[in-house]
Amino acid sequence: MKRHWKRIVTLTVSAVMAGAMLAGCSQEAGSNSQPENPTVEKESDTSSVEAEFGASPSGEVTIWGWDETEILKDHLAEIYPEVTINYVTIAQSDLPQKIQTTLASGAQMPDIIQLESTTRGKMYSLDCWENLSEAPYYVDKNIFTVDQLPVSVDQDGNLLGLPMGSVPSAMAYKRSLTKEYFGTDDPEQLSKMFSTWEDYIEKGIEVNEKSNGTVKMFAGLSDLYNVLIGQTIIPFTKGDKLNVEESLTPALEELTKMKQAGIVDTLEEGSPALMASYADDVHIFYPCAQWSPRWVLKPNDSRDGAWGLMELAGGAVNWGGGVYSIPKTAKNKEAAFAVIKWITMNPESAVPRRDELEVFTAIKSVYEDPEFYSRTDSFFGGQDIDKMFAYTIIPKMDETNVRPLNKYDVEVKDAVSSALKTINASEDGNVDVTELIRQIETDILSRCPELSK
Repeated sequence: MKRHWKRIVTLTVSAVMAGAMLAGCSQEAGSNSQPENPTVEKESDTSSVEAEFGASPSGEVTIWGWDETEILKDHLAEIYPEVTINYVTIAQSDLPQKIQTTLASGAQMPDIIQLESTTRGKMYSLDCWENLSEAPYYVDKNIFTVDQLPVSVDQDGNLLGLPMGSVPSAMAYKRSLTKEYFGTDDPEQLSKMFSTWEDYIEKGIEVNEKSNGTVKMFAGLSDLYNVLIGQTIIPFTKGDKLNVEESLTPALEELTKMKQAGIVDTLEEGSPALMASYADDVHIFYPCAQWSPRWVLKPNDSRDGAWGLMELAGGAVNWGGGVYSIPKTAKNKEAAFAVIKWITMNPESAVPRRDELEVFTAIKSVYEDPEFYSRTDSFFGGQDIDKMFAYTIIPKMDETNVRPLNKYDVEVKDAVSSALKTINASEDGNVDVTELIRQIETDILSRCPELSK
């Protein structure tokens, strides 16, 4: 593993102590209005002023989250010896209900909560989070990579969470199969060969003919949907009206075309069959987030050198990721801010997060070093996948091609999952997308009566 590191001056953030305690949490949801892309206000550079709030933290900090290693407790113990971290592990799928139940009961909220991307829009509609761009925190949003800004703010542009990292996406492929069917396993050549989704359909038909239908370009529809919907910022709602026909139709039409061409299998998201497919010689391509190699590919395939990584057709995509948010009723806000500020805003934290956790920071200044992210990986045939993610893909991502959060992201995802099952169940893919959209609208409206078509 190749490592290059030059010391980056630690960024600090100006702050003043708050004169009064902020209001407690409320269960009232915010406005239903969903702008096409939340405004991210540009703020003045405060990096030259030493922070006061959080400079000398102490006491216990309680954190709710799904990944204890993310907290880097050993490093934090050295930096803040007076702070004790009480980490409570809660599954991502259980956190939203836990938060809402705690608010409803009036029980004590923790000091920090990790929020993942799908449920974050709904959670941000609850009036119970500190605005970290205001007193006493004064976080300058401009220190973060621009791909993280639309997914760290609420609909009014308030910074309600500090991004855990940048999460670019690419396309992983099995080298033996691309050599056999396309004559190369070189990532640059393959990126040019498959620069559009139509290229996958055209060449996938050829693969079908050569393999007598036994080899598929893709294992399933779900991951394809995740990247296709990420390539548009058309909102799911406009005010209190559904906008799924405009926002979902392009992705669903592309998926049905792939189904009709016979290039995609029917394996469902998270199923044992999908997990087993990573190690087979039947499925060629898999959409791949920066976290996928560690958490998905390698746990399901032990073959060294079997994989390659190429750019994603249709443009770069932000896929997944999390933020650290502070509830308004947190007991120890100063220590909570110190903890998440070090993890998400101090460039020195990017080193252990890279080396020990294999995750990328969202601190923009770190990417000024063209060698900071460099990791040749034998699993990927010696390819430097970190350099590709960091210096080829991330620069192509900005707030104009990163889907903003929406209060109804969960309902849309559930409704789309049912629609994908309908496409899967059709033998020839001749599914009426207009009818699919109507089913999705009916599903969402039954769960969210405050919306209308």
